Amino acid sequence: MRQKAVELLHLEAGDRVLDVGCGPGGSFPYLVHAVGQSGEVVGVEISPDISVNARRRIAKNAWRNVHLIEAAAQDVYLTGSFDGLLMFAAADVYASEEALENIFSVSKRERAGCCIRSKAFDQRTWMHLEPLLADALQPLFLNNSKTRLRAVANLGEACREA
Repeated sequence: MRQKAVELLHLEAGDRVLDVGCGPGGSFPYLVHAVGQSGEVVGVEISPDISVNARRRIAKNAWRNVHLIEAAAQDVYLTGSFDGLLMFAAADVYASEEALENIFSVSKRERAGCCIRSKAFDQRTWMHLEPLLADALQPLFLNNSKTRLRAVANLGEACREA
């Protein structure tokens, strides 16, 4: 499921990707593969206890292009811009307008991809939430945001059926 979510971001070698609410870094292997050695993965995690496990994963794999920032999404200071954004089961993040504004402010608007997934949303909730998210995010992403969000909603549906 994480691999498919990363594929939906359409990342390329050399891209920078932001993994917000990264937890212990479960998506890091797929993100590293997608951006290659010339790219960069930046994880943001609010919990110090969980951040320890993400740091261990980074060290164990000797990833030089993966960095972890321990902070709340609404407060995190990010430099540069990002080609992709992954929020995988980070309901606390995408439920916060303040957090979303902070995170989306560093997206490369011309080609940023956004992938949102949460077990908290059942199919009926996604039916109502997905169009609202797509409309809300449309000004932030000039191309394909609705398509990508629909693909993620479909991914959520497929995962529930499995």
